[in-house]
Amino acid sequence: MEEKKLTYELIRAAVAGEPQAQEDILNYYDEYINSLATVEEEKEDGETIRYIDEDLKAQIQLSLLEATRKWRAI
Repeated sequence: MEEKKLTYELIRAAVAGEPQAQEDILNYYDEYINSLATVEEEKEDGETIRYIDEDLKAQIQLSLLEATRKWRAI
């Protein structure tokens, strides 16, 4: 499996609004976003289930994309 990397060029492209670069940024952070969007729920029978709340994941992804617009290169 190819290691994902955040490069200066990728970040600049994402800040500029290039869709593929934004997708690459989301892919880079996908595992972390999944961990933030994972919910534990206890069923009536006492069993605990874990799942990724897709609505929460989408909100986190949108927040990340909005934040990239504020990134500045130094």
